[in-house]
Amino acid sequence: GLSICWPSQPSDSEGKANEMKDKGVVFSDYAKDELNIMLAALDEILTITDKSFANSDYKQASLVEPLEEVIDSLRDQIKYRHTKRLQNNLCSIENGFILSDIITNLERVSAHCSNIAGCLIEIGQKEKLDLHSYLHDIKQDDESYAEMEKLYKQKYALAEKYI
Repeated sequence: GLSICWPSQPSDSEGKANEMKDKGVVFSDYAKDELNIMLAALDEILTITDKSFANSDYKQASLVEPLEEVIDSLRDQIKYRHTKRLQNNLCSIENGFILSDIITNLERVSAHCSNIAGCLIEIGQKEKLDLHSYLHDIKQDDESYAEMEKLYKQKYALAEKYI
């Protein structure tokens, strides 16, 4: 079967890691924990996308969009939390720029997974399907979608304390 080939060249995130090392930038333990949760969610969405693509598994592909929504939410929560830490002088603006770039890139990867899964679902429907309308409709009307999103939110919840 077909399989997704992930690029082997250095990523923008690796560039950010090198930039942090060169400048001696270190994230707080809170930020590290938040990033680890987001990375775990990203690992899961990549795995689901790869398996659904490799196996033409349209049912598995339907698990991607609720997780992508949770990753969007994680990005927003982490940005908010960083702002609060910045207001309390617990981190620097420099860290914030790097953190923002990293989590934005992670969210973009999850959005690409959503597009791949959406196309697989479209193929499975064997009819012309408007992907954006479909995604909107399942978010509004599909109980299994809401249940999966709830489960992912619980699984990838950030810690209560962030300052």
